[in-house]
Amino acid sequence: DNFTELTAELTAELTAELTARKKQYEYYRDELLTFNDNDTSVEWKTLEEISTDMYRGTGIKRDEVTPTGIPCVRYGEIYTTYNIWFDECVSHTNIDVITNKKYFEKGDILFAITGESVEDIAKSCVYMGDDKCLAGGDIVVMKHNQSILLNSVLFGLSCRILIMIFNTLGTIPLVRFPLNGFKYF
Repeated sequence: DNFTELTAELTAELTAELTARKKQYEYYRDELLTFNDNDTSVEWKTLEEISTDMYRGTGIKRDEVTPTGIPCVRYGEIYTTYNIWFDECVSHTNIDVITNKKYFEKGDILFAITGESVEDIAKSCVYMGDDKCLAGGDIVVMKHNQSILLNSVLFGLSCRILIMIFNTLGTIPLVRFPLNGFKYF
């Protein structure tokens, strides 16, 4: 019938539009974040120069997530719930059940170091809230000496560099990366 045809046509058009927008976004993202080593308008830094500490979170089991308690992030939330940044955790846990507490705070960058797909691995986001929160397992927290305003830049670069590394090498513990080998601007 006519309704089915119009629905199918609209679905096809929307899918084509979303695909085109995604390609456009990827093109401009890559153009904006691609520099050559001789570009003097960009100050290059290694992760070692930016990072003040990197550590892995501790496991927070699904059955340890509660409606109230201390805010926490589990690795899957990085790629399913949070975008570039977030200021409020959707999960909480009872602080007394977590034995080896690993905290993150405002300005820290969180990386998922495992995922359901290759695209999920190394997805990162910046925490911009005021609470001190717990990092779950398979998350790496990066503390840095940069302005909090630069977090979105760090996020974009972190994603781009680390996703390339993870997609090439597979899932490996981020905390073993040689930080002096990767350049940031």
